[in-house]
Amino acid sequence: LTNNDTVLAAVVDILRSGSTSLLSTRAPRPDKTCTRVTTDRELRQQAVRKVHWESLSLDARRRILEPVLSPEFL
Repeated sequence: LTNNDTVLAAVVDILRSGSTSLLSTRAPRPDKTCTRVTTDRELRQQAVRKVHWESLSLDARRRILEPVLSPEFL
């Protein structure tokens, strides 16, 4: 969202006036072409042990999340 010019303009609008008309009031329709189905069996083949998120270092968390982060997030 921070790389979206419309969102940034809307945030500035809200901060200045308390409202904005730059954003839609309706949620976009979901893009069904992006759906991926993964079975529990497939997940268990990859994740063989439980990850205790709270005990991981920041670097370890980044390495876990890196494959699933979208390019615009990075």
